[in-house]
Amino acid sequence: MSTLAFVIVFGLAAVLFAALVVASRQPMRAALALVAHMVSLAAIYATLDVHVVALFQVLVYVGAVMVFMVYTIMLLDDRDAAYRTRFSAAAVPARGATRSLAQRRAAPTLPASGGRRISSPIAANRTPTEAAANVSLGV
Repeated sequence: MSTLAFVIVFGLAAVLFAALVVASRQPMRAALALVAHMVSLAAIYATLDVHVVALFQVLVYVGAVMVFMVYTIMLLDDRDAAYRTRFSAAAVPARGATRSLAQRRAAPTLPASGGRRISSPIAANRTPTEAAANVSLGV
């Protein structure tokens, strides 16, 4: 098989394992899918003759980072009720708050004068400091 065929096979495997990381409901299975994803990436690097990057991919990410992730997952309680539901009860209010903030962000804002139009300091023959004082005093 050529190099391109190996890259395609390992690339498809990496995409498959990445999808399993996101779709898996159990944290330990997601961690194992992440290990398989990282090994697939290391295989792609090795196929492309970047052996040092492949070595570091396996040693650093699979070896060290995943040990810490698995240790953290083992500290979690699998029987927690939060794992049984897909989304928490706060998802609907959070979606509404996000939509409200996005609409407010898109709405035109009023000037700092409380809605009154301020002439420029140059047109009124005032310095910017005097114009700011007039705005803050409500003049």
